[in-house]
Amino acid sequence: MDRIEEDMDKINADMKEAEKNLEGMEKCCGICVYPCN
Repeated sequence: MDRIEEDMDKINADMKEAEKNLEGMEKCCGICVYPCN
């Protein structure tokens, strides 16, 4: 169980990192990014 939770935490962190990168790209390039909700 602990291992699954660790993996989920890692995935969440990766998603947040990806969102930050997308926001940065959007600001720099003004490109449309599909909403992730």
